[in-house]
Amino acid sequence: MTIRSKGISGVKVLAALSAGVGLLAAAGAASAQDSTWGSGGPGTRTGIYLEAGPSYMNFKGDDGIKADTWGATARAGWQILPMLSVEADATFGIEDGDFSYRTSEGDLSIDDNSDGDVADVLSAPGSFGLNYMFGAYGKLSFPVTPQWNAFVRAGYAYADVDSTITTPGGTRFTLGDSEDGASYGAGTSWNFNDNSAIRADYTYTDFDLAEVDAFSVTYQFKF
Repeated sequence: MTIRSKGISGVKVLAALSAGVGLLAAAGAASAQDSTWGSGGPGTRTGIYLEAGPSYMNFKGDDGIKADTWGATARAGWQILPMLSVEADATFGIEDGDFSYRTSEGDLSIDDNSDGDVADVLSAPGSFGLNYMFGAYGKLSFPVTPQWNAFVRAGYAYADVDSTITTPGGTRFTLGDSEDGASYGAGTSWNFNDNSAIRADYTYTDFDLAEVDAFSVTYQFKF
């Protein structure tokens, strides 16, 4: 799977900004009904928070190639209002995923079997790795109980990946690229007290030539 660099399109930026405005508007409406949302629980306490934990990511390219990888996620955020937060996270790959790559000698500009032409079709194993993925989000929380929260978030993300392909003839190719795109998701958190919580969330990111489904579990400490 190859992710090619693209400039940030106006449509994507507008979509991300619109999502942010929507979160702000919803937060304002929720704040007007503060008692409805069970304010006073640890999940509604404002302040700076830090999180860390593992992430599982599934990359799906427009060329039909799929690859799974594991990463470590670190996140920093600020809960501005009982319902509204802004946060940024970074995920770094810790385990590569495998995929099957099907192409032709002509596409790779090689004569892999040294038969004098480059017309043969190649089916080669590949290894996919995430170098890093950064994202910035607005998050809207909905306290279900004083300890348990549900939330949605929307924002923008940027990823850099590498793919290594080994042909039947032993030729190795490393394809690396990066791309940005709109990102949004939902999740839940359980607050043990005013300072600590466990959070689980799903995030979908839409790149131009690939889509990413990410699942993460993090421990949160709030200052």
